[in-house]
Order: sequence, then C-alpha cells, then structure tokens
Amino acid sequence: MFEEFIDENLIKTESFIKIHSKEVYERFLLFCKHNGFVMNISNRSFYSQLEMLGIVKGEHGDRKYYWGWYLKKCKY
Repeated sequence: MFEEFIDENLIKTESFIKIHSKEVYERFLLFCKHNGFVMNISNRSFYSQLEMLGIVKGEHGDRKYYWGWYLKKCKY
C-alpha cells in the first residue's frame, strides 16, 4: 500500500526541492480515505515506513522535510 501511495502521489525531483513531511502524511490520510483503507497509523509509523522504502526526512531549522521529492497534483 505504501508503494502504491508513493507511485500515485510522489515524484522524485531535484535535490533542492523539498516538501514538508506533514503535507506528505496528510496526503497519505487522503489517499487512504479515497481508497477505502482503514488506517490507524501515527505519523511516526508512517515516516518509518517511508524510510524503509528509501524516502528519508531531513531537517531545515526546526522543521522536517523530504528533500528531492514533490507531491503530484492531488486527484482526491
């Protein structure tokens, strides 16, 4: 399911592009709702799942971002 989320919602891009980790998690919740998945997953567990798939967060100041990723236009 996480791979499907990534394929539908994230695109690998230039390393200087960043997206706030909270935006990615919120999109995941929309993805689950749209597809009828009942997910009770915390944001920390979600971030760990992405990290296992090679999508690792970085920091900029006190905020966490995914560097080199871009959210595709939402269809939900």
